Amino acid sequence: MFLASDLRDWVYDFDLESAPSDILEDGRRRVLDFIGLNFAACATPLGRSVHDGAVTLSGGQVSGPGARVIGFGTILPPANAALVNATLAHAMDFDDTHLATLVHPSAPVIATAFAIGERVGASGRDVLAMTIAGNEISCRLGMAAPGAFHAKGLHPTSVLCTPVAALIAARMLGLDRDGALHAMGIACSQSSGILESYQDGTWVKTLHPGWAAHSGIAAACLAQAGFTGPASGLDGRFGVLRALLDGPSGTPDIAAVTRGLGEAWETRTNFYKLYPCAQVILPFVEMALDARREGLDPDSIRAIKVEIGARYIPVVCEPRETKIAPVTNTQARASIAYAVAAALVHGALDVSHYTQEAIQDPAVRALAARIFHAPLSTDTSEPGFPGAMTIETGEGESRRRLHVSNSGHPNDPGTPQAVMAKFEANSAAVLKPEAFQRVGTMVSTIEVIPRIGLLIDRLRA
Repeated sequence: MFLASDLRDWVYDFDLESAPSDILEDGRRRVLDFIGLNFAACATPLGRSVHDGAVTLSGGQVSGPGARVIGFGTILPPANAALVNATLAHAMDFDDTHLATLVHPSAPVIATAFAIGERVGASGRDVLAMTIAGNEISCRLGMAAPGAFHAKGLHPTSVLCTPVAALIAARMLGLDRDGALHAMGIACSQSSGILESYQDGTWVKTLHPGWAAHSGIAAACLAQAGFTGPASGLDGRFGVLRALLDGPSGTPDIAAVTRGLGEAWETRTNFYKLYPCAQVILPFVEMALDARREGLDPDSIRAIKVEIGARYIPVVCEPRETKIAPVTNTQARASIAYAVAAALVHGALDVSHYTQEAIQDPAVRALAARIFHAPLSTDTSEPGFPGAMTIETGEGESRRRLHVSNSGHPNDPGTPQAVMAKFEANSAAVLKPEAFQRVGTMVSTIEVIPRIGLLIDRLRA
């Protein structure tokens, strides 16, 4: 038995009765968060671009059966609708993140479940089940080598969620178990995603969840038509995990993927993002906002030293020239200097602070230039992003803060309210206020919706 076989069997046998109550509630909340993220991104230049490109790729809007693009209402072939929806959900780097592995599971998983679910008339219950199962195995695949994909310049969301999307699509399309295994094998040959766009600020990193969903659906459709792929595509000699990760630093821990599957839920450490930037930056944003709430005047700041885990310095601190003066919002979202400066100047950090105009703010740039980084002396390989920040003022005062926890924990008592507030803020450009409650109520009872299309009907202006 290969790893793909074990994961396939678990997903094919999974039903909502298999999940604890907190996991069920969390699954509903993931769907709500996903919808709001799509709404927030659909009016952006990136959102319009990926939508228009997918329409061209489809040869125009589909008039018959297909799947809709959230916010636009455009009907496209399911793979292309999923391409857009998953990209929109990740467009602002505001989607959930599994703490140990930095996988963003919900964007590709839910986009796949929505697109195939609408096309085949699946129930809300089916979509919720695949959301929960798909998120869990996406996180677990990353546990084979936490941090290793990023260290090699690869995006684990793109690499690992492609075969997961194929498995979800296969089950929802009604493929038998052999067919699902072929779909995963085909998808593994499409798993990719380099992080080079961090360097110049172009958009392609945001496309990775979309392409994972698109490739997974394409793989399932090919398998449905009889095309074949290797059962060993994940863990074989030339499978995704070994081909991309084997090397001097070690080999992936394949057994970790299924250890405790269905009992110990990795989804419980899949954090919601409460600020639209790279996950590792979030503790520093909170430290900055705490200082501002305590009365710190940004104009009084002479210098700031941020201490961060050494392995994340190349991602969010370097090259310094583009981190303190980002040219694009993609660069800004991966800049610790920009995020800290913007939070201190504005006393908040939300999607409005990452527009092309906002990232040119002279006050923010001037403060960002006074922010410097250093490796955290107490760096740890444990999950989480501890950090420290020392703020020096013109009066000679120096205060150091240490942050060891992360906001957005799924089981934190404040998270449900924070996610709902985030949904309402993200949806404001598309939904009228009275529509918030209707959509929220439908999602909160998604398992009783007879066809997921009844929810998707509501997801447009």
